[in-house]
Amino acid sequence: MITRWSSADRCSCSLTLGIMRRHLPRRRRGWRRTRRLSLNTEATVDRHPAIVIERQVDVSRLKAQLQFTRLNACRFKNLAATGAGSREQGQATAAQLQQLRAQIEGAEAAVKAEEEQTRVLKARHEAALKTLQQDAAHVHQAELNLSYTKIIAPFDGVVGEKTVQNGNYVGPGTALMALVPMNDLWVRANYREIALLHVQPGQKARIHVDAYNIDLDGVVDSVPPASGAAFAPLAPENATGNFTKIVQRLPVKIVISPDQPLANLLRMGFSVETTIYTGNAHIVGRQAKTSEAITDK
Repeated sequence: MITRWSSADRCSCSLTLGIMRRHLPRRRRGWRRTRRLSLNTEATVDRHPAIVIERQVDVSRLKAQLQFTRLNACRFKNLAATGAGSREQGQATAAQLQQLRAQIEGAEAAVKAEEEQTRVLKARHEAALKTLQQDAAHVHQAELNLSYTKIIAPFDGVVGEKTVQNGNYVGPGTALMALVPMNDLWVRANYREIALLHVQPGQKARIHVDAYNIDLDGVVDSVPPASGAAFAPLAPENATGNFTKIVQRLPVKIVISPDQPLANLLRMGFSVETTIYTGNAHIVGRQAKTSEAITDK
């Protein structure tokens, strides 16, 4: 069955497609959840130095109060020694002094705890970032796995010899179909070696298609570097002592000229007859004047 196929068409295997489509959203939700956690820990880490500074300000304020209370205690002590002050005021000042010392110790401990908490929050943020990277890698792998369920044509053409159906199991390297690039067909004209005396790339050619009895324009693209027999699996051995010279044939590549509507009728494997307009080009004379191969593409 021959069907039209373009580079935008896709052939998918339904067995794994549904699984991959469900797996990818789960990975993306996990990545978004980890990203929110990472942003939250980052904001907490950025905000925590201000908390440490606030605790340090509390310590400074309590130390200032402690200094003032010490001066008051000294004054009340002097007044009590002269009989101008009461014992009760001195005891209250001493108690306040002890209270401030305890508050300062607690505030300093709070500063150390907040500093330790800063290190803990940074460690949590780094762990969240690593988890975020892992989740991003899982999302990327899930996207790749989903893309592996689709086979995309590398070029426009026609599909032939399609051997797979929707839902089939296929393994790596399995031939699914043949894709013929209909917009890039060319002719392989097997000319005898003695007929290539005046042939070179760029010459105009006429292509007669037997199937439709039409003529198309073409251009010689290249002259091959070897004959067809040289590329055969069992190349002929001519050094046996019993050799009959046989004229070899070389496949000359002729490309179809553009803007020919009738070229859409061509199919791979058609028999054609070609005529190259060489103009009796003096290939040997031109080659003698240059070191570059003029018959190469």
